[in-house]
Amino acid sequence: GDSYKHVEPAIEKPPTDVSLFRRCKNLLASRFATYQALASIRSLRRNFGELPEVDQEHQLAVEAATICGGGYWQSLGQAQFFRNNPEAWDECAAMMRFVLQAFRDETNKLNTSFQLVVLPTLRQVHPETDSLAYDAAVEHLQLTEHDLQVDDRAAELVVRLAGDLQISLVDMREPLLAAFQHDKSHELYWRFDHHLNIYGHQVLAEHLLPILAKEFQKRATSNPE
Repeated sequence: GDSYKHVEPAIEKPPTDVSLFRRCKNLLASRFATYQALASIRSLRRNFGELPEVDQEHQLAVEAATICGGGYWQSLGQAQFFRNNPEAWDECAAMMRFVLQAFRDETNKLNTSFQLVVLPTLRQVHPETDSLAYDAAVEHLQLTEHDLQVDDRAAELVVRLAGDLQISLVDMREPLLAAFQHDKSHELYWRFDHHLNIYGHQVLAEHLLPILAKEFQKRATSNPE
């Protein structure tokens, strides 16, 4: 319906009639490209069965991640997903609201505060990093400029939800962008996985420290014991 609740996943036991050989084969087929390559050899396929039907979107994802791993896992994966499933955006937004509200309510019960921090992606701060590989992956996935706006849309969604739910929020998009523009000799993200590097974490820490210190001071004043 229109609400969500946390449910522990059911533990499913594998069918007892599936042989150890079949279970190993299924595991290899689902997780290792080497298996797919070997299964494409006709003589081996006759002995080990036909290669399962390939999901084209999954295949594109694997290839794009090979071209630009960090860019795919941080940005292009969700761009690909919402390109193919635009109707899922509203459902994801509702689930995000549910999660943020749960965090807010739990921290209120503990008489503490919930500080939400929005971290931009590498592409939002210094998009020139790995631009050739990133652009090649974009072309391979045939993503449009509209598809690539998903990073901004996601950040704006979180900002809006924080306002609706009265959750304290720090938006690090402008501070990180300003820090990089001020000194471009230091990129703020690792190239291999597009996460914040030591310089990016330093900017984050310098920005958050006074905010956290103010919160601690406020609590110390209201609870002197």
